[in-house]
Amino acid sequence: MASKLTVQPKTTYPSEMVAPSDGVMGGPDAMRHGPAFGQTGAGHPLESSEKVHFKNQMALEEEAVRSAQGEHAVIRMRVERSITSKLQRLGPLESSFASFDVLLGNDESLSFDDTLNHSSFAERFQDVAAGRTQRLGKF
Repeated sequence: MASKLTVQPKTTYPSEMVAPSDGVMGGPDAMRHGPAFGQTGAGHPLESSEKVHFKNQMALEEEAVRSAQGEHAVIRMRVERSITSKLQRLGPLESSFASFDVLLGNDESLSFDDTLNHSSFAERFQDVAAGRTQRLGKF
């Protein structure tokens, strides 16, 4: 029996364009296409743990409150977090979510954002009416 061999044509690229996997050593060219973090998996063993740290802390806190005060206290905590995470200022002003930070206990700690300030809180001239209509999605 004779088997049919098929040849798959190699993808060719124009001379001005370099394929993402055609680096000098055959791997991805990070200088032209950026680092390939998503393709290589977790970079450090603690990286996957740090991604879910906040969620795990909230679950531990809820379990402690549930055992001490009951299910109603956990439901109240969740409702308070939900409401304060959605509070917004009117017009084009960005919300600082200060009440949400108080509930989470972040109001007494200094972080990177507190030191360098967030760009949305920078002083600038704003048209209040235009910002309000843009946020409401009317125009």
